[in-house]
Amino acid sequence: MSDDFAVLVKKELVEDPEVLLRKNIGRVKRFIALTPDGEISIVRKGLPGKLQIALYYVGASYAHNPTMRTTESVANTEISTALNLPSGSVRPWVAELRKARIIYPTEKGFYAINRDRVAEVLDWAEEVANKEAKPSDS
Repeated sequence: MSDDFAVLVKKELVEDPEVLLRKNIGRVKRFIALTPDGEISIVRKGLPGKLQIALYYVGASYAHNPTMRTTESVANTEISTALNLPSGSVRPWVAELRKARIIYPTEKGFYAINRDRVAEVLDWAEEVANKEAKPSDS
């Protein structure tokens, strides 16, 4: 394979992880807020627990990018504390997110978002938010 072809493939087919995050920053702020020291909060209330956890991983990735956090990896205990979710419910939801390849293990007990799945998580969040916003048919 020639060097020119390799450069072309990289330019046309390989997405830079930062570009993936930049593409979705406008959508992210509807659901996530960051403090200057990298704490993550889910600003949309009433979302299902598993979705809150997925959004938390998205937030960790954004907080790591501008170096507010030293890592984008998150432990279950951090999620449980930050989202005020029982630890017994966090573990199965994290397992489901891992099985769906939305998150991946970075080290024992720590996971991070697959950046190419950020848009999918945001699609999911928008779908749930839009369902909540529609008036019920009575």
